[in-house]
Amino acid sequence: MKKKFWLLICLALVVVIWMNSSIQGDISNQISEHLTEILVNLFHIETDFLSVHVFVRKSAHFIEYALLGGVSVSLLTYYFKKKGIVLAILLCALIASADELIQYYTPNRNGQMNDVILDICGAICGILIILAIKKIRCRIKANQ
Repeated sequence: MKKKFWLLICLALVVVIWMNSSIQGDISNQISEHLTEILVNLFHIETDFLSVHVFVRKSAHFIEYALLGGVSVSLLTYYFKKKGIVLAILLCALIASADELIQYYTPNRNGQMNDVILDICGAICGILIILAIKKIRCRIKANQ
């Protein structure tokens, strides 16, 4: 049951990531500008809008891949134990590369190698968080 759950979540994340990448650049920009406006107003951020907007866009990359990394390592360690960690990183790198390739061919978008690197860093952070949680849970169980 857990395997199917993680597989479905992983596939759903990939679909969401790739769907977001296929949104035309002007529409994608409007969406992220709207989100940026909400955050600026909510947190009373007093700096130039463009800096916050770039931060929001790059944070979205990092966060979505941190989620993907965490989910994929949860899935792949079921099947491959410790090798699942390396496979999760490779899978996320492949998905990130495909993501930027989709953006490269989407009108008013461009694929950037910097985003692939940012995505992989996000995935690695997500993987490390899940591994830390698993280790803590094991220690708690061992002490009971």
